[in-house]
Amino acid sequence: MRELSAEARLHFYARSLSGQAGKRLHAAALYGAFAVIAAVVSARCRTTRSEIAFES
Repeated sequence: MRELSAEARLHFYARSLSGQAGKRLHAAALYGAFAVIAAVVSARCRTTRSEIAFES
């Protein structure tokens, strides 16, 4: 098998880094979405509890 040129090795290396960065970005976006959902649910629960306490 022929050895790859420096340009080809650089290309493969850059593509592998790009794929890893894409996976990390996707994971960060997913965790961020869950954090936003949790914050909204938490705020909604606190509002509901305070309304119930106020009415009693």
